[in-house]
This record gives sequence, C-alpha cells and structure tokens, in this order.
Amino acid sequence: MAALKSLPSIKSFFRRLPEPRVKGRSTHLLIDVIVIAICGVIADCDDFREIEQFAKERVDWFKSFLKLSGGIPSHDTFERIFAVLDTRTLHSCCLQWLTAVTGALDVGHIAIDGKTSRGSAKAGIGALHVGGAWATGAQVSPGGVAGDKKKLDGENKEFSSNKMKSANWMIQAFEQRRQTMLKVMHFIVDRQRDFFEKGVQYLKPLTLREVAEVINMHESTVSRVTNEKYVQTPLGVLPLKFFFSSGLSTTGGEDVSARGIKAQIEKLVADEDPKHPLTDQAIVNILKEGGVQIARRTVAKYRDQLGVLSARMRKRV
Repeated sequence: MAALKSLPSIKSFFRRLPEPRVKGRSTHLLIDVIVIAICGVIADCDDFREIEQFAKERVDWFKSFLKLSGGIPSHDTFERIFAVLDTRTLHSCCLQWLTAVTGALDVGHIAIDGKTSRGSAKAGIGALHVGGAWATGAQVSPGGVAGDKKKLDGENKEFSSNKMKSANWMIQAFEQRRQTMLKVMHFIVDRQRDFFEKGVQYLKPLTLREVAEVINMHESTVSRVTNEKYVQTPLGVLPLKFFFSSGLSTTGGEDVSARGIKAQIEKLVADEDPKHPLTDQAIVNILKEGGVQIARRTVAKYRDQLGVLSARMRKRV
C-alpha cells in the first residue's frame, strides 16, 4: 500500500485526453467522467447504467477527490462521451496507468474488469483471472487471460473463451459505432455543403433512408447514431437531426428543404414593413419568384410552426 501512495493520482494519467465536446457547453468535467467509468469497470460494472448506479451509491467518496460540479453523470452522458472519445489516446492512458500500478505493487499481474475463475486456485493452476484488461510486469494487454494457457481445460477454458469473445465484441461495437458516425457525418457534409458555405436557406432535403442506402446500413441504425448527437458548425452547435427534413420542388428542377423554406419565411417577416406586413399569399408570391413551388396553406403551416403571427396580428400602426 505504501508503494501505491507514492503513485501520482489516477487523474494525472488521463489529463492528456483531448476534450471531444464543445467548449463551454459541458456540465461534467471529462476527467470526472473518465475516472468514474474506470472505477466502475474495476468494480465489475457491465454497462453505463451500472456505472451510474455505482457512482451514485458512492457519491461522497467520489466528491473527496473529484469536483463533480454537475453531480454524477447519467448513463446517457457516459455513452455520448465515450462514443466520441479519442480511443487511441484513451487506450494509451490506460496502459500507462496500469503499467505504473503494476510496477508499484511489484506483482505478477493485475486483473482489470474481470473475474477470478471459481475453484481455479484449488485446481493446482493458481488463481485464474479473466478480464477486459490485465497487466503483468512485462506488458499490459487490453483483454486476455492471466495464467498458464496450457493448464486450462474444461469449464475454465470455456469460461475464458466466452469472456474473451464478449470483450472483443464490445471493443468492435464501439469502433463500429464510431465508424458509422463518421460515415453519416461525411455524407451530411457532402450533401449539405451549400448550407455550410452559404446558410440555412440552402439546406437541402434529406431523409434517414437516403443516408442508410448510401452507407449501406439499416435506417434504424442511422436513426440511433444521429439521435442526441451534435455537431459544431459556422452557424453554431446543431443536432444532427437538424440536417434531416422533407423537401419542396423548384422550377429549376431541384429540391429545397422545408427547413430552408422556413428560414426564408422567417427572414422575410423579419425584414418586412411593420405597417404593411406580408400576407401568406404575398410570401407565396415572393417564394415563387425565387423558383419555389409552395401552396399558401403550406406557408401558413410553416409560419405557425415558427411561432409567427398572421399579417393582421403583426400589423403596427
């Protein structure tokens, strides 16, 4: 224990992790989220819900060395942050920390996020640890079995194999989710390039089905990936769902998104003469001059959705 006390705080090993969130919009410190998650994994939590519950039951202990300015993060917060973390740097930080702990304790190995096979010590093979990560004096490995593989048989071998498969599946799932998010975002940037360069009026119609067909995934997968995800743009931080909307035809044969039309309507109303506000039909005529085919009732619907009053109610004398 004296050797462990000489180690730097666990926080010092993870401070070089780059912050993936927008500056100034985060409720929880990244280092708090990481440390809580690591402690939860060591305590045998299997998912983010269990990590959240684990932390809430030990909130006073965590407050003794973490700021927790926003309290204990929710399981959704853990999932969102870990989905966008730099996994390579996180892996490097974990290995550095585990190596330091192993060296300080001067032990054969340390099992992290794992189990000790029941009865293995009595079976003459020593305590068999199966974990998501384990460390020895020579190396640290993300997933594996600490023990002599030649002595594994029967129930122990099956147990080890199943745990390894589960760990590998989880690692692959995180990487697959990250790759899917990148594919979706690359497609959005290519499709909505005019929006990023010119503004909301140039937003094009886009559906989840279109994205799913292009990246060769199911529509429900795209929906889950884009749900409650945000992107920083020249126009501010926007939810990914912002880029999905239905469209209207133009006389030029192109489509324009409903969101883009709403932006145009909002601008027309903002620039109108308050003594002579634009009626819905006047807005229809202006949009038609710009090539947008739209009905008066559609303009009225969009106006209501924007919270804009009718021309009669907007008139100022």
